[in-house]
Amino acid sequence: MTKMLFEASKGYGTTFRMGTSFTSLHQDADGVDVTFSDGSSGRYDLVIGADSHTCMAGAFNQFATGI
Repeated sequence: MTKMLFEASKGYGTTFRMGTSFTSLHQDADGVDVTFSDGSSGRYDLVIGADSHTCMAGAFNQFATGI
């Protein structure tokens, strides 16, 4: 499924971050600010955690609101 999503979304300017995880998420009405484990950060319209059963997004279950 990962490969299918990756291939289907390449033409839309989607950003993928491989080999890192997030350390913080801060959502407001305009998007999500994300800090990554490698020290980098970014602002995104939508954040999807897709690293299987070990996904840290479950710890941040207050997100995925307003979808």
